[in-house]
Order: sequence, then structure tokens, then C-alpha cells
Amino acid sequence: TLLFNLVLVGYVAALLLAMINLFTKRQTLDWTVNGLMAAANVVQFVYIVWRWVEAGRPPFSNMFESLVVLSWAIAIVSIYIDIRYRVKSIAAWTALIGLLALGYASMLDKEVAPLLPALKSNWLAIHVLTCFVGYAALTVSFVSSAILLCKKKEEIKNQCIQFEPLRFNSKVIVEGETKTAQEIFKEYFVARVRSRFENEIIKLEKEFPRLAAYNIQKSSN
Repeated sequence: TLLFNLVLVGYVAALLLAMINLFTKRQTLDWTVNGLMAAANVVQFVYIVWRWVEAGRPPFSNMFESLVVLSWAIAIVSIYIDIRYRVKSIAAWTALIGLLALGYASMLDKEVAPLLPALKSNWLAIHVLTCFVGYAALTVSFVSSAILLCKKKEEIKNQCIQFEPLRFNSKVIVEGETKTAQEIFKEYFVARVRSRFENEIIKLEKEFPRLAAYNIQKSSN
């Protein structure tokens, strides 16, 4: 249907913009990606409600409907996590997961079929929605955790310092630059001494006007 195709287009556009934003330095497209995801999510919600009304039952009876609801829940959780915690590149991955789910769902049977007698219960909607929200939260948490782990690993790799213990002339790797331990300690103490002198100079500059005024007053007396 038209609504389903609009949702697919929205996810594709969000994925492309998220990938572009991922490889730019300023990352100015965050809100645009979230806006596209939110718009596609609203259209998807309208599609779910329309199918619910059309079928006269909750749209959870087959694989097609389940994938549609699951991708909708993943998008909601992803938007919340991105806005709340600002996890870099999470929108790209969740848009890809939602697009894959909808792409697979588009190849399945979309016909509205009646529920089995065993599933005709008022608890069906509550049970299934709760399960899909849990699945969506699990998916997004896995993706965000993997992103954060990769980010931390890269930071540790870039900032790590490797020492050969108890050797003053041992080679040291600091942020990709090879130095000896002697050079590192020398730079450290020079920086400390320079900082100490700078602090003393700042104190003298602050005290000088007061001392000058005191000396002028004393000489005038």
C-alpha cells in the first residue's frame, strides 16, 4: 500500500542521511535524521492503526504484521536513546535494521486473515505490544553497546601508553608517537616548573598595583 511504501522511503532516506552524517566531522544532520525517522514512524503507526481497523483485530497474527510492529518499536526506542544519550551513529544502524525488517516483510503475504480461535483474547494486544517493545529495547541496547565498546576501544588505542617497566630509557608509545621514558619525564617536569613560574608571575602581576600604590602613599607621607 501507499503508507507502507512511504515508510520504506522514509527509512531509506534516514539511512542515507545517517551514513552521510556518520562520515562528516560536524555531524549537522542529527536532527534531520531523527526527524525523518520520526516522520516514518508516525506514518508506520498510521499504517498499523489502519490495518487494525481494517482487520477488526490487533495486527499481530502473522510474520508480516509482526515485522512491521517490531520495526516500528525499534524506531521509537532508537529515537529516544539518540535524543536522551546522544549515541553516535545509532540512527544509521537502527534505520538499517528497520529497513531490513520491512524489506523482508514486503516479500511476505500481506493479506488480512482472521485470528485463530485460541488468539481471540483482549490480552493479545497488551501481551504482544509488551513483547515487541522489549525486543526493540534489546535490539537498540545491543547496537548502542556495540557502538560504545568500539568507540572506547578506539579511544584506548589512540591514547594508550605502553611502558617497559624499570628501564628509564625504555621506548614509550604516546598517542602514536614513540618516545623514551626519559623524554616523557623531562617534558613533565618542564611543564610543572613552567606552570609554577607562570602562577608566581600571575600573583606578582596582581600584587604589583597594590604594592605600587602603597609605596607612593608612603613616600608622599
